[in-house]
Amino acid sequence: MAVSRSKKILLSALVLLLAAGAVVYYLLLGATSDGYTGQPQVVGLPPGFEPLAATRPYDGAHPATTDRPPDPYTYPIPVGSPGPVMPTYRTRLDYPFVCRTERSDLGQPLVDNQDGAGIAVYDGDEIVGYSKDCSINTRVLYYYRSSETGKFRPFSAGASDVETVDIDGSAVPFIVRLEIGTINRHIYIIAMLRGPDDTPEAPDTRFWNRKLLYQFRGGVGIGRRQGRIDPNYIPSRNAGTLARGYAIAHSTANQTSTSYDIHLAEDTLARVKRQFVARYGEPVYTIGLGKSGGAIQQYLIGQNRPGLLDAGIAMYSYPDTVTQITRVMDCELLEYYFDVVDADNEKWQTWSQRSGIEGVNARDDLSNPFEQLRALQKLRLGQWPSWSRGQTECSKSWRNLTPHVANPRYTYFESLFTQEVARQVPFTYWDNQKTVYGTDPQGYGRRTYDNTGVQYGLAALRNGRITMDEFLHLNDNIGGWLPPAAMQRERFWNSGGAQSSLADVSLWSHHNMTATRSDARPAARNSADIEALHAAYRSGNVFLGKIDMPILDFRHYLEAELDMHHSLQSFSIRLRMQREQGHADNQLIWFSALPHEPFSEALRTMERWLDNLRANESLSVANARPANATDRCYDSDGEVIADGDGVWDGEWNGRSPGACTRAFPPYKNPRLIAGDDYAGDIMKCHLQSVDNAIASGLYAPLDAEPYRDELQRIFPDGVCDYSLGDAGRPDAIW
Repeated sequence: MAVSRSKKILLSALVLLLAAGAVVYYLLLGATSDGYTGQPQVVGLPPGFEPLAATRPYDGAHPATTDRPPDPYTYPIPVGSPGPVMPTYRTRLDYPFVCRTERSDLGQPLVDNQDGAGIAVYDGDEIVGYSKDCSINTRVLYYYRSSETGKFRPFSAGASDVETVDIDGSAVPFIVRLEIGTINRHIYIIAMLRGPDDTPEAPDTRFWNRKLLYQFRGGVGIGRRQGRIDPNYIPSRNAGTLARGYAIAHSTANQTSTSYDIHLAEDTLARVKRQFVARYGEPVYTIGLGKSGGAIQQYLIGQNRPGLLDAGIAMYSYPDTVTQITRVMDCELLEYYFDVVDADNEKWQTWSQRSGIEGVNARDDLSNPFEQLRALQKLRLGQWPSWSRGQTECSKSWRNLTPHVANPRYTYFESLFTQEVARQVPFTYWDNQKTVYGTDPQGYGRRTYDNTGVQYGLAALRNGRITMDEFLHLNDNIGGWLPPAAMQRERFWNSGGAQSSLADVSLWSHHNMTATRSDARPAARNSADIEALHAAYRSGNVFLGKIDMPILDFRHYLEAELDMHHSLQSFSIRLRMQREQGHADNQLIWFSALPHEPFSEALRTMERWLDNLRANESLSVANARPANATDRCYDSDGEVIADGDGVWDGEWNGRSPGACTRAFPPYKNPRLIAGDDYAGDIMKCHLQSVDNAIASGLYAPLDAEPYRDELQRIFPDGVCDYSLGDAGRPDAIW
């Protein structure tokens, strides 16, 4: 029997509802990603505190060239007492600040005011005061690893399933001493094997190997939170290292899901080490370990404060945050262009075609819940529902990052504040660090994002993946982002977004784009605040490439997963090191296919390297490198595919691809496609006239002369000349 067109439409709608229903529930109606519903709220700001107070951008010396202020606090922090609140480099604190001690199973924070600032602290049902700085008393807990489950549990004297570990030929109970407290308003943890005579006040360190591993963690944070960590986290994630006798330390100030404030991260690391040394003794060396934002911290702290870390194992690395934001904020502009502005161009319905513009990997064989949601939205609007199959790294991994770092009226953890508090406070990366970047006339953090003169898709034009008409249309319409004061609440994300009907949902935050707020073309681009750019460099927020310690840069090859931790970043870091130091002999690059993770080998490589330095202090870091410490890559079974010099050669250094590059080819990003270099540290390009660009052969093999007038209309200020470096870099940094 033939099925009528109306029934086909109904069947199609039902299929869409089933496919997208779960997605719609989660993204629009469901709980937030961090389970914040019902958690204690910040109910007030300190008296007299002004969130939009004017602040000048940092214009002092680079931290690598300056001494730090003395620490006025006396260590160790006594058990039963809180640690210092004010960082050594600050004279005032930023608010609001959300306490997370309860979410870390550490109880309520201490009362520090009766002014209604921070969160309420209760005795039963009665409010006894408020905590704005979230301190807790230092305490010592003991956890053991169960021989039955392999998991760590709180220890009690009657436990009968305590696993043992071998220490110098003796079977030792796998019981871990955990010291937990607060330093700089954040939660710190120190973990090591418990000796038999251990007491909270007097640790027994006989099983400690005199080495310290400092754990850094990643994520994308904009401050205003203490961060949370379960006491079980460090032993569970580091059981093998603890079993070898290592001590491990961590603070929630050293996880970028809390904040990207590198000054706070450095100062907290220094204070946690002071606490460690005062209570347990001086370690022979300290090795950093951490992924993603945890890798950023190692590179920047290694650059900014030599000697605080002795070596680093930087996993899934980026060189820094601020130069990456430039690339991230391009993503949604491009995705909106493909999805909406140029939706009639069938080319973009094949998602791998977008890779030619965005540079990042794309796949045509992946389901796309955002496309299903858009189809449901079309149905709601009475339009024929349709969607394409596929995703790019931009859509899969970078969605929501621009609102998160750049929209002052959005945060996914808004439910942790009363509405009165939340409406007063800007939530962005730059506002979290306004003592670095300064504030604009409206009191918002000055931005570093810039896309003036950027010729999106230039490489795709030159290699024939797009036509000149497509290139011009793209650059005429791409636009930029509205200034902070003009941005509106998000219309998609389920926490911190405006209450919107399905018809109003925006996946791209397009209502905050310049291209949608005016019909004028070319759509307005963004120009970075030059003082904020100078401050980024001078404050040590940009990794320049100068780092005098061994560092092993490891990552799994995740390009097929469209993971945000793409492999390009390792080579950006190496290029910066080669440019600044003249070499990168103190850096190793290791890749592996999943699931192999050579952490034990990486740690032993760092140990041999540091032992060489200790045995001969006259050696440079590069000269102390062990002979078998080489660049390499592994297959999924842990077999070495290739190692040695040249295995990572490729387009990034102008050489023929080496064996590891052939096994794990890197992709690019939108700025590389636009003509940027692989170092990836140009936030604001120098401009050249369109006439000069044409004369220099920038568009070759195309003859751009017939399009000269149109190019000049679209780029009235000129186009990028990436050969001149970053226009925002000060003349003198060091």
